[in-house]
Amino acid sequence: MWIAIANVYIQISKFVGKLLAKNKIADDQFQAPTLASEKINVVIRFAGRTIDFEEIPPAFFEGRWRIGIDTPPFDDENAPAARGRTKEVWYIVFEPPNSEAIRVTVAVSR
Repeated sequence: MWIAIANVYIQISKFVGKLLAKNKIADDQFQAPTLASEKINVVIRFAGRTIDFEEIPPAFFEGRWRIGIDTPPFDDENAPAARGRTKEVWYIVFEPPNSEAIRVTVAVSR
């Protein structure tokens, strides 16, 4: 089930902390900055949460993203990330146009 959430922001920065872009996501889209070959950090803010994904390769910016928060019982795709006292699994699924989807997860403990 997809839930529309207002006021979703994405922040993109180099690993050393230099901000490259900060955009509000509108109509399920945002404009990504032109990226070099170095990995970048992606921070997404919505629903009172700040979701931080580190060292994302620039090639992942091509195609569609699915961003979400999974709670117990965890979906099969997110269950491997859930260990011990995991409260939530935050995830981004990168769906490049000419290759298989790649899932990046972050487990949040209780």
